[in-house]
Amino acid sequence: LGRQLHELAEVRRGRGDGPRAARREVTPTTEGPARKPGPSAFPSGPSFARLDSTTRKARTMSDVLRIESVRIHPGSATREEAMKEAADLLQAAGSVTGEYFSAMQQREETVSTYMGNELAIPHGTNETKQAILTSGLSVVRYDGGVDWGGEPVTFVVGIAGKGDEHLEILSQIAILFSEEDDVARLKAASSPEELFEALSGSVNA
Repeated sequence: LGRQLHELAEVRRGRGDGPRAARREVTPTTEGPARKPGPSAFPSGPSFARLDSTTRKARTMSDVLRIESVRIHPGSATREEAMKEAADLLQAAGSVTGEYFSAMQQREETVSTYMGNELAIPHGTNETKQAILTSGLSVVRYDGGVDWGGEPVTFVVGIAGKGDEHLEILSQIAILFSEEDDVARLKAASSPEELFEALSGSVNA
């Protein structure tokens, strides 16, 4: 994920007029000490937020997200537990091997995958890309929250990308979680089925 993800390292409140004035936009961050970029499971290149439809693969969130990979927990979890569940769901879907959890841990040691707006996107490293069998996605909502290195997280989206197939998916995730109304709607879903439908409806709207 590397440069595409971490150039958009935080979700900030946007400014403007109209009903969307309170929207949050995923934008590059220039504040705070610089972090050394870590190895990524995906190729580096222009930020996915700037890729247009002619350069993206025709892969969507609904192509790679299965209902079995969506969960809701009323309680909380540690960051390690949340990453393990994300990796386990990807493995159960046949997207990755058992090595992928270790790849997620290695990536997290290099740089946090916290994205802002209650979202974290754990993923692996380039050195362990052989653990990815096919593109996949998992979504877990922790209503009790996850302490992600001092940051509050509700949604943990595990992602594994084969080649460039992840670019369109990441763009959709960034857009979805930049809107406070959409995040509130995802938080209001009362079952994994409702959450799955809300995710699918958002990306297909």
